[in-house]
Amino acid sequence: MAITPGRNPNSLLALILPSEFQANQFAVTEKGKEWHLYKFLRAPSAIEELKPYSTGQGGVLVWMDNGTLAYINNGGRFPPPTRFTKFFELHPGVCIRIHGDSDDAILETATFFGTLESFQKQIEISYKNNLDFDDARAEQLALIMDKNQSRKICFIGSKLNSAVSAMIATRPYPLNLYLETASIDNDAFLKHFQGRTTPFGSLTSEQSLATSLFKTIFHQLNLFEHFRVNRLPNDLILQLLSAPVKSVGFTVGEENNDFDLMAADILPKEIRIQTLYEAAFPTTFMLSFLRRVAQLGHLESLELSLCVDDPIPAEAGMALLGLLGASKNLKSLKLPVSGEALDDQFIKDLFDVIEKHDKLTVLSISVYPKMLDPQFKWLKHLMQRNRRVHVTNNHGLDWKYDRELEKLYALNRFLHGSHMVTKEPLSIRTLVLVTALTYGAVNHFQRAASLLGDQADILCEVLHEIDLANEAHDDSSLLKRKGDDDDEGNPADSELGPRRKRQWK
Repeated sequence: MAITPGRNPNSLLALILPSEFQANQFAVTEKGKEWHLYKFLRAPSAIEELKPYSTGQGGVLVWMDNGTLAYINNGGRFPPPTRFTKFFELHPGVCIRIHGDSDDAILETATFFGTLESFQKQIEISYKNNLDFDDARAEQLALIMDKNQSRKICFIGSKLNSAVSAMIATRPYPLNLYLETASIDNDAFLKHFQGRTTPFGSLTSEQSLATSLFKTIFHQLNLFEHFRVNRLPNDLILQLLSAPVKSVGFTVGEENNDFDLMAADILPKEIRIQTLYEAAFPTTFMLSFLRRVAQLGHLESLELSLCVDDPIPAEAGMALLGLLGASKNLKSLKLPVSGEALDDQFIKDLFDVIEKHDKLTVLSISVYPKMLDPQFKWLKHLMQRNRRVHVTNNHGLDWKYDRELEKLYALNRFLHGSHMVTKEPLSIRTLVLVTALTYGAVNHFQRAASLLGDQADILCEVLHEIDLANEAHDDSSLLKRKGDDDDEGNPADSELGPRRKRQWK
């Protein structure tokens, strides 16, 4: 819900009246309408405090004390026009575009917002290329990266100059760096990266990198947990697939079409391959890759982004099904394909194989075969036979059809969650078991049975503790009775004679 600034005693912002404008402040007008301008009453404690102000009438404009103007919004619209020609934009949960004339002031404001606490898993950064980064300003940017080092850091549409590229190459911690239509200074990055001995983390670049940088990085691939870059020549694809890297990704174009991988020593357990739109389906490459990985059987995650207009060759589909059957440790299969790349019958065959797969938990398909299965019977059958696998669309969302399908998704999530709880500490498992049985599963036999089955060891522990407690209680009662008898001196019974003392062990 949007908040009206200044009307709440706990408001973060206050309206600036035109009569209160400072010398460096001015009105902002868009399509004949003047924007309200605000100032901070106090420093926000976290990004979450800004979210209520980012909605409503397209966000808010906030004048900062250093003369910069911050546009805080939800990222759903273009910013209003201003006199400023430079900007720096952050997206750590809300979209914050900082306008100004001074590079130092813009970076100061960016650091202010970029180092606030945030619950988001990633932060996006972009800026206009006329923003001049020297070493000092690059260190300001480093403060933002240091604060967000556990998150995915995305640079979008910007040219990272030598100072920024050197700063990134020398971060003393593993990064999760994503360059989306952003480029780095190859020479500066190379100069500072080649002496690195500590893990770099993950690097994903949607653009190709310079050959000189390739060759250096490929000699140090052991420093990466994940490495993905586009348009690699065949020799570097082979080197990438043979590297001790957990996760890799690359594109396949016409130049790679005839490359055969049947003799390759493929080591990564997570692989993402994208075919290029302008190229025909790389049959030779894909067949050799799928068959070789099936032989090795070590794959845990596979994503094939097939950008083709026609259905893939039948033999490629069969090879993919063969890989799925042979890869017993495969946990995730994502098929974000375009057009009619996967025909309806292939999806049916895919479901049949997955029905018997023990480890697969994620299946993502871009199009459901509604022509042959308009009532989603294939999906319902799969979800009833394999409770572990979660079938989604490209956006990770459940497929929608009817109430029956929704109930299947809900039930399978519960059953999968019940199984995953077994990996948690005993104290947490006990709490989850009691809570679930009390508030939900007890009213649903199938859920309760699964929960009790998964947590059988806890029940045994609880029953054992109850037995011990009962034994302790019985012993305590008997000892108390003995003490009472001793205190009474074991008086004689008038009919039975002297009472004999009980013998206690």
